[in-house]
Amino acid sequence: MSNFEIIDVITSPIGEDYFPEHFLRESQYIRQIQYASSPKVSSNAIQPYRGCVDANWHGWLETYIRLVTEGRFPYLWPLKQYGLGFDFAGQLDDFKDGASFYSLGSDPIGDWFVMSIDTGSWVHLCDHHVYTLYDGWDTPNHLLAWALRVVLGDEYEITADELRDHWRTRKQRINEETLERIIDDLS
Repeated sequence: MSNFEIIDVITSPIGEDYFPEHFLRESQYIRQIQYASSPKVSSNAIQPYRGCVDANWHGWLETYIRLVTEGRFPYLWPLKQYGLGFDFAGQLDDFKDGASFYSLGSDPIGDWFVMSIDTGSWVHLCDHHVYTLYDGWDTPNHLLAWALRVVLGDEYEITADELRDHWRTRKQRINEETLERIIDDLS
């Protein structure tokens, strides 16, 4: 795969149907693809999110959990499967007291990517020490696309200038905020 094709993938828009088809297709471009060893996820891992995640995302989560538990989810360094399904209630300034959160995994330092029914489809990064929410992705699709496209950019040594230049020429493209987040996280 050429660098131009990878740049085209990284700058392409993220649709509602991104996961799993587009995600799995894009993950095939990883040169040294590795699949995470199956995490220790109990058979009832699907149950906790039903009350704390918007019902529109239940099918998405079932597919995500299935791929992870079957060991078919590619290793992406920005998104670890540690903490998957970790369900907790926190008293956060960002949400009403007692809001429930469901973890989609964690970042390399152990902070959790969490969803809540209070945010609809938003995914936030949550500090695992003080439960402070920061950063945000419009949908879980944006979270997965960000993690995968950072890995692709690193593997193919794509530069920020290459991405920005190509992004400017596209009619249909990833939103600028997501592009900048990918650029910021390139090695």
